[in-house]
Amino acid sequence: MERHCGSNGRRLINMTLSYASKAWNLLERHIEWKRSYLVALLLCVGFALRCALASVEPLNTDEGYFYHIGNQPTAFDTWTQSQVTAHPPLFFFLVRYWERIGSSELFLRILPAALGVLAAFMMYRWICSLLNQSSAGLFALVFASCAPFPLALSIELRQYTLLLLL
Repeated sequence: MERHCGSNGRRLINMTLSYASKAWNLLERHIEWKRSYLVALLLCVGFALRCALASVEPLNTDEGYFYHIGNQPTAFDTWTQSQVTAHPPLFFFLVRYWERIGSSELFLRILPAALGVLAAFMMYRWICSLLNQSSAGLFALVFASCAPFPLALSIELRQYTLLLLL
């Protein structure tokens, strides 16, 4: 009889552990779901801040120079003009094709703003995988999305955010 009770007790413990494991998995999925929404919210706030700041000032001389190099008649001309500068040509080509969609000052600055938001997300993913802690990744995401220095880099039509992303 004791043996039978012991087996029922083990079965009860196994069932309890199984239910606890399922509840824990459900809780982890719920927390991950909320973390995903928090990450998306922080990225949207970062993009909104960048767009709001980008609309304040006109293009400066350096940004006009970057736009001029990217706005050549042919891709070969863009390549040739980019060889005169000390900067790699990838951003000039991005500006070239981005300018085909729209050419207002705000729209041109949306490209580095989007690259800055992508860089912030990549920093979040990198810190999470490096430290295996999502809280450290969220701190890095808040910093990269809302700190003044990354915001200042993201509102200029320059290659800084592309370099940060790569």
